Order: sequence, then structure tokens, then C-alpha cells
Amino acid sequence: MKITTNYKSIVGIATIFTSITATSNNLYPPHSGNSPFDFTIIGDPSAEYQISDKSSGNLDRYQPSDSRDYQISVSLPIKRYVGDVAAAVSNGTLSKEATIIIPAYDVDSSTTPVFDCDNDDIDDTLFEEVNEVYFNGELIGTLKGENNIWKFNDRLTVPIEKVNFPSAPGTAANNTVEIAIDVKNKNTVLSSGAVGCPVWATSVDWVGIKFDAADPAYLMTGFGGNPYALEQSGYADNIENNIGISAKVIDHGIASLSSSCSPGSLNAISDNANSFIDIIIADAGQQGASEVHLIGHSMSGLDGRMIINKAATNDIPVQVTTMDGSPVYQNLKVKSLMTHGAPHKGTLLADIAGVLTSAITDLCDLKTETWAMANSQLLPFGTKIAAIGSDADGNNDQQISAAEATGLQNTLGLNPNNLYYMLYYYDKGEWTITYNNIGGILIPVPDFKLSGGASHNPNDIMVTVNSALGATGSISSTILNSTNHGTIINTNAQNTAINIGKSTLGWGDK
Repeated sequence: MKITTNYKSIVGIATIFTSITATSNNLYPPHSGNSPFDFTIIGDPSAEYQISDKSSGNLDRYQPSDSRDYQISVSLPIKRYVGDVAAAVSNGTLSKEATIIIPAYDVDSSTTPVFDCDNDDIDDTLFEEVNEVYFNGELIGTLKGENNIWKFNDRLTVPIEKVNFPSAPGTAANNTVEIAIDVKNKNTVLSSGAVGCPVWATSVDWVGIKFDAADPAYLMTGFGGNPYALEQSGYADNIENNIGISAKVIDHGIASLSSSCSPGSLNAISDNANSFIDIIIADAGQQGASEVHLIGHSMSGLDGRMIINKAATNDIPVQVTTMDGSPVYQNLKVKSLMTHGAPHKGTLLADIAGVLTSAITDLCDLKTETWAMANSQLLPFGTKIAAIGSDADGNNDQQISAAEATGLQNTLGLNPNNLYYMLYYYDKGEWTITYNNIGGILIPVPDFKLSGGASHNPNDIMVTVNSALGATGSISSTILNSTNHGTIINTNAQNTAINIGKSTLGWGDK
């Protein structure tokens, strides 16, 4: 427009799904401005879709050209940590370009006016409205539009190398979008010899930058919570080197906060999941991420399924960035879960532990009785699940040699060969208590009975293959040979998982 004056619970085991403190309201500030284009037309604000909607003196203000180089200047602090940008682009975990999005009003980009601008009674030939857009000081294009109409400018792009990213998690790097209004008429020579004519003005509602980056992975410790085995395995480094995504080992502490056994309640699994969630919220938030991949060894594969359930049935907000100084949250989402030797149908060894399960809830939550109830209830809710199981008996002689037991942990003090034998021939065990009356005193006498199925059960000395591959809704099942419960996270197993992760689970996808 020519200037003439001044110028946004599961049935049966419902008690396990304790709500994380969260709210689905106010995850980010609402749209503020006059355009019909709410920034959510693209998506919710995030660390990969950074928005400025309330830049004082710049946005929501009808502005002409003036003596300044730029009439609109907006800061876009990016919190998304991607590591080495060139490497991320090379391995495909970061988009090659970022898109700059600007809803602008009354951009007369196709109108060429003729009028007497300098009042000398001679019409001056002037130019269409050209509003140049600069990103971090470099010209990237011009705004498009029509007279008295809001136009959604979403075709401005910049090479991702031009975007400033934080040098470390938990920090932010500033980027600036600047707009020079009516540049062609600003320096035009008029008929009187005067320079410049204020012809056009425009208003910008909000400014956004959008790019895509791959999600981080978290490797969760199993029974007992000791991170040593996963850390020494080099699994996290293997993922980072082969895929290029952030990968970190996390642990939940020694044992559950619970100390009672109620088969099917999954108190320990829920406690572990809550501990892992707290860590993930903090760490992923530092990276500006809310969507994650999980990898669980042994019991933590079950913890991972509980995390999936909690994230799908509760709002678990992660602060991923800020918007004009206000926090921006996104709810935690688990994109995939890879399990290594997780007892999705329980393990006979927990049944054998017997009375210990009354004091150690972690063992109770591994019993076959527990998972006969819980397995079908912990649904994937759209999360991609892959399971890896293994048979320690490499030569198929139903005997475990010293070499086949190398690297095994947590044998409960029992002989690995005996453990393999029990798991191979029996499906579950049950303790019963009878009382003998001796001299008028009732003496409890425990009795343990093993029961077997029609088929045999290859196993990793701790968990059967059938149980390890038994996750409800899993989309990939892999059996490794000559691998026990400890070596199921060795380099060979890792490489198998990484191939599945890339081809099936979306590891490294943007």
C-alpha cells in the first residue's frame, strides 16, 4: 500500500501408571498478532522450529522504509544441539537447509506506481515493493505478497551451515532475521534530483526457522542399575560413530523404591521407568529434543516398555527451547525401543528366587506369573519395538562350556550349566508352603516345583529366546547364537542392533 501518512489406565494393572507431574496446557505461548496464519500451521514450536512472535518494535507494526539499514530485526536463539554440523549433514542426521517463514502484510511486490513524490509537478517512475530478507547478515531473498493481503512466505531457505547452532548442550546460539523495506525506492533518484521516496510499508506477524535433526538415543541399564557393562561395551560410541546421533548410557540406581511383591503390579518397573524419565527429561531438554530412541538391556527392556506407556498415556513435558523469553515444552515421545535379552514373558530364574521376591520387588517384576498378566497390557502405542534374544549354547549340545559362559553376569551364585539346563527344559516354577506340626508348633516347609512345556527353550543362561522375543507389538525379532546374557550387548550384537535400528526403527532419521 502507498504511504500517505505516518506509518499467537490399563485394566488389571492400572495402579502402575502413576502420572508424572505435567500439563497439556500452555506448552508454549499462544499466537499473538493480526495475521490469519498461526505459527502452528507448520507445527508446534520446538527447538527445530524456532519462533519469534513478540519482538518489541519489530513485529505487528506497520513500517515503511527509513534511514536504518533494516526496519525489522528479529532474534531466533537456537537451542537444538547437533554436534558437528558438517558431519551431521554428511551422515544425514541434519537437514541440508533451513527454511525461514514470515507471514507479511501488504507487500505490493507486483505493483509499479507512478506519482509525483517530490512535489515538482512531474510524475516519478517508481518501483514495486522490494523487501529484502537477510539471515545472519546475508541476503536470502525478498518477501512476496499483494496489496492489503497477508501472504505466507515459506520459500526462503538458507544452507544449514549458515545457521548458528549451540557449541554444547544446554546453551543457545543466536540467529538474526532482518528485513530492509522498500529498498528499490529508498535510493531512487527523483525528477527534482532528490533521492528516495517512501512508497511502501509492510507488517510482519512472526518469524520462524525450521530444520530437521535426528533424535538422540538412551541406553538403559538392567537389573541392579549398574552402568558398568553398558559403558564398557562401547555401545554408545558405536551408535554415535556409525549413525551420528547422540547416544548416552543412563542408570536408575541400585533397586526399586518398592519392597513388596504383588505379581502384575510392576512396582519396580514403574519406579525404574520414572527414574529413567527424570534423566531423559533433563538430558534431552539440554539438547532441545523431546523425541528419543531407547535401548534396554535385560530388565531395562521392560522399563522401556513402561516408559512408552507412561509417555503415551500422560503428558510428560520437556522444555526444549524458549520463545521470546518464555519456555517452550514438548511432550516426551519414544520413537523406538530396542531390547537385548529382555524377559518380556518373565524368567524362570525369578521364579526360583522364591521368597526373595517378597523383599526385592525387582525380582518379583521378572516372574513368569507377572508377565503372563502384564505382557499383553504394555502396548507399543505406535512406538517401533525390536527385540534381540540369544542362545548361549553355540554347538547345540545342551551344555554350557566355560567359553560359552564368558562375560555372563548375575548368575545368582548358580552354575551357568545348571541355569541353562533349567531354562531349557522348564517353563516356570512355583513355590508352595506346607506346615508340619512338630510338638504343637507349625513349622513352614517350602517346596519348589518346576513345570515344563512340550518344547525346549534355547536361552542365554538368564532369559529364554521365547521370552526375549515376546514383546507385545514388536516388529523385529532377531536370535543371536553363541551369545549369553552378558555378551548380548557385545560388538557383534551392537552391529546387528544398529543395522536394525537404521533399517527398521528410524535411528538417524530426521
